[in-house]
Amino acid sequence: MEGTEQTEPESSVPVEPDAFVVAEAQIRTARRDVEVAEGKVKDAKSEVVAAEDKVAAAEDKVAAAKGEVAAAEDKVAAAKVEVAAAEGKVAAAEGKVAAAEGKIDDAEAAQDAAQVQLTAAMHAFQTCSTQEKSECEARLQAANTIFQRAQNRSTRALNAYNTANEGLQAAQQGLQAAQKYHDGLVDLINSLRAELATIRGRGGGGSEADKYAVSGDQNFPKRENFQAGVEFNLQLATERTKRDNKYGVKDTSALIVTQGAQSLVEAVWGRYNDDKSPICISGAPGTGKSCAATILAVAIASWQPAVKVFHLREYFAEGWGHIRAALSERSRARQKSFVIVDQLKHDAEAYTVATALAHVCLVLIASANLPYFYTKRLGNNDDPTRYYYPFSGSVEDCAALARVSPSDVLVAPVVPNTFKQMLLVPVPPTDTPLAACMKWSNFHLLTVKRLTNPARPETGYDIQRDYVKTIVESFSQSNTFYLLVYDMFMQSKVVIDGFEGESSDSSYFPRMKKMKTAKIPVNSSVRKHLDYRFVDESGLVLSPAILQALERALLDSPPPNGILSHADLNRANASARGFIIERQCLTQANLDRVAHSCMQHLNLNLLAVRQMEPIRFMFREIREVVAKVEAMRDKKDPVCLHCIPLKWNFRHIDALQIYTDFQEQSLIIGTQVTIQTAGDHGKSLDWNAEAETIAQLLQQPTVVLAFVAKRKESARVLRTNQQTASSWKEAKWHVVDIPVEYMVDTTTASTMGWVDPNNGIDGPDEKTRSLMVKVARAKKTKQAR
Repeated sequence: MEGTEQTEPESSVPVEPDAFVVAEAQIRTARRDVEVAEGKVKDAKSEVVAAEDKVAAAEDKVAAAKGEVAAAEDKVAAAKVEVAAAEGKVAAAEGKVAAAEGKIDDAEAAQDAAQVQLTAAMHAFQTCSTQEKSECEARLQAANTIFQRAQNRSTRALNAYNTANEGLQAAQQGLQAAQKYHDGLVDLINSLRAELATIRGRGGGGSEADKYAVSGDQNFPKRENFQAGVEFNLQLATERTKRDNKYGVKDTSALIVTQGAQSLVEAVWGRYNDDKSPICISGAPGTGKSCAATILAVAIASWQPAVKVFHLREYFAEGWGHIRAALSERSRARQKSFVIVDQLKHDAEAYTVATALAHVCLVLIASANLPYFYTKRLGNNDDPTRYYYPFSGSVEDCAALARVSPSDVLVAPVVPNTFKQMLLVPVPPTDTPLAACMKWSNFHLLTVKRLTNPARPETGYDIQRDYVKTIVESFSQSNTFYLLVYDMFMQSKVVIDGFEGESSDSSYFPRMKKMKTAKIPVNSSVRKHLDYRFVDESGLVLSPAILQALERALLDSPPPNGILSHADLNRANASARGFIIERQCLTQANLDRVAHSCMQHLNLNLLAVRQMEPIRFMFREIREVVAKVEAMRDKKDPVCLHCIPLKWNFRHIDALQIYTDFQEQSLIIGTQVTIQTAGDHGKSLDWNAEAETIAQLLQQPTVVLAFVAKRKESARVLRTNQQTASSWKEAKWHVVDIPVEYMVDTTTASTMGWVDPNNGIDGPDEKTRSLMVKVARAKKTKQAR
């Protein structure tokens, strides 16, 4: 309409230009996110491809390793055939040598007979008459022909023997080469299997802890079928130690499931299912603990596939560090782990290994006496559950190690448990029956193995020397253990009160009555000082072999250096102090000093004998010394013997010294050491009977009873009965005393109160002096009123 102003209608939704800008920005951001996601997908695909490549490479390695293992197994089989063939050649060569030896014997016999005939014919030819000359000449010629034939036959037989012997040597060399080749292949196949197990376990990667991981085996017996008496017969990649290699368990296939191993696996299995940790296994070395631990590791891995098993064959800090890191990761992920740590030697190591991580079962194994194993914790949250591995194996276990049938042991030996019987069990020489080995060792598996191993034959004396060396080292580390063992031996002979000392130490040495069994009385204070390599947790000595070694370590070795200190020497009672001084004076150096003093005092010239290295040996009966002297007399060389009696009480002398050239002059010294005076030991004069036995074996013997004793200037007489006094006087034997103050160091003499340099007390005259033997005065009797 005209004159009217028209306007545009307003929209109902207002338009905001900024919304388009925001939408475009969001679209751009979404596109970038898509691009990033596509990049991640691409990277993930690359990682998958790389992982597939690693898996393929690992599979290739596994296949290659399997092929190498199979090839090595074929070579091993072929090598076994070669070894068998070589053994056959050796046997055949030995047969040829035996046959050749027989032919040589026959030929030599024929030659001897021909020689006799030829000699007879020559004699007949020389003595016959002229008429018989032609006949005798014919007989001589015939005999000479027979002799020449016999000689030629003997030569041919000798050549055949030499040829056969060369063939035998060549066959033996071939056998050795075949065996060496076979052993090399076995080592190769073991390393290949270990590499295969590593590849499988790591999958081309993995952590350092996987070195100690143990895999289960489908051939391992099921839980209900696991039993003793069978060989392990599984090749596993596990650590081996030098001792494993030395005693014939280079790989796991050589392991035998002993009754001890079966009991251990069953005990740990039960405690593992009861959620117990740590499980502490203690026991003497050489009983089979470590072999049982290896079997335990495979058993758990086989019966519990979801549990990761670690086995540290011998504790060392770096290896445990790797395992500990893996345990932390698995515990956080709530994954179960089972850990065995063997060969713990110090208590600090046990505390280092102890862990309270969840989902972890820890098994600690030690031969040493570790207080951690029996110390309770506050709160009882992780108190250790303990298992003592038995020292003795079974007859079946010993027979299996000796490679004989248990039926060959007709009657199982009874191991004595009293001092006298245990000390008198014979030490096994070479080729000793299994029963004797089991009796001496108390069915100790490692000892039986060493005594019956044909590849490395050892005698009981070799093992005894090892025991003595280890015991002496143990004594040097614990003066208290030394005193406890001494007290045990003394308790077996007489009733004594034990060691009296400071109140804080009195609990170490409980009073007890005379006992017959070889046992150290144990209480809570004594326990930490025991050495579990030689006694069990109750203090009982583990075997006759160990008791004999303990006795020799005490009687034939000087006391530990530390025990000569003021505190320890004063802590021992009078009897123990006397024993300590006695052993100090019986060292080789001090016995040489005694001999030199006697020779100088009596003007004896035995220079050639004294230059000889002394032979030291121990004896129970004087007949052993007689046998030793007679055996050396045949050689007619100068001899210097230091003989130590294996007696504890009522011995007349502490050492018997013999110096002789078996021709012109001999010296026999009976040495008696005491912290009393010589006059207090008149009973030692009864040694004259044994001295006479030795003197009869030697040329011009000089016999001396030498006291190393406290000296009183006024005491120069020893009194005894009429018969003994007459015997010493008629034989013109000598009795001397040497001041004991000068046979020990100044510190020990000062501790004993013999010298005091600060106060001018320096002991008696150092020179050796002679004593007189007289008849004891009759005791006056009071007349009855």
